[in-house]
Amino acid sequence: MYKKEQILDWLKAIGAEDSLNEDDSTEWIISGSHRGLTFAVVRVKSEDRIIIQRGVNFADDTMANQLNSDKSTRIQFLHELKQNLMLASARYRLNLDSDDPTITQLMITEAYIYDDGATKHNFFDAYFDVLDASLLCFLAVEKYFTS
Repeated sequence: MYKKEQILDWLKAIGAEDSLNEDDSTEWIISGSHRGLTFAVVRVKSEDRIIIQRGVNFADDTMANQLNSDKSTRIQFLHELKQNLMLASARYRLNLDSDDPTITQLMITEAYIYDDGATKHNFFDAYFDVLDASLLCFLAVEKYFTS
């Protein structure tokens, strides 16, 4: 089983800035930033896993560029983004606009690590996969929506 103190020590060793929080639905949440990228490590109550997450909110100028682009460009962007994330073996969730599902508002990449695989290697393998998958999103945004 992963212990929060152990993870905090590992993250400090690579220079990540972090903080520890708790709420009613979790045993603990470590949130922080590393190499300019924010992340969260969550231990949900009564589950035998931790979740490593990285959320990407789209900036106002990116949203404006999406709205000003044609629908086929937005569809190509979503296709390329999903393809890259699948090739990276990343779990992801996309929040799409309810009125126009070709407009992406938020992307969350995540990895689950179950207690029977609780090693430092598995933690950092999943941790960097999540960060790297979010970078694929930035590359696709830059390709399609940066003026």
